[in-house]
Amino acid sequence: MVTFLDVGLFQYFNVIFSVLLIFSIMFAILHKTKVLGENVTINAIVAIAVSLMTLLSQDVIDLINFIAPWFVLVFIFVILLILMYQLFGATEKDVFGALKSEKTIQWAIFGVSMIILVAGFGHVWGEELAQQAMGGEVSEDGAFEQNVYSIVFNPKVLGIIFIFVIAIFAIAFLTGEG
Repeated sequence: MVTFLDVGLFQYFNVIFSVLLIFSIMFAILHKTKVLGENVTINAIVAIAVSLMTLLSQDVIDLINFIAPWFVLVFIFVILLILMYQLFGATEKDVFGALKSEKTIQWAIFGVSMIILVAGFGHVWGEELAQQAMGGEVSEDGAFEQNVYSIVFNPKVLGIIFIFVIAIFAIAFLTGEG
């Protein structure tokens, strides 16, 4: 039965949405950074070329289709949070000043972005990466959660995480920011 809210047809346009998203982001980066100069035509041609190259890999399209809704959700949450701060008297200057000057906020945004990106990589390439990382020791039944658990709690991985934590604290204390 066809309804007004039937969005099943959108699954056929995933490729077009991914190409448009990559074009928009690439064109905005090129235009803002002026890496190729101020010529809009050259920026558009390079952005079109890069966005059309995403059509060559179904994995890249799957990655974009997985992470884009999560970034939109985080963006909506941040906008609502900013509106709530403004409701309590903060001005735009206060909010954007805090975004520019507060390292904690910048690291939180970076951390959330990395979590979304790593989850996307796990969704798209998780099984293949798990089998390569463990040298074939992971279960072959497709239990991705079990594979992730066996990778994270592998003694080699725990040792690397422990060394990274020690290095982070050592750098923080040596620079006087700890």
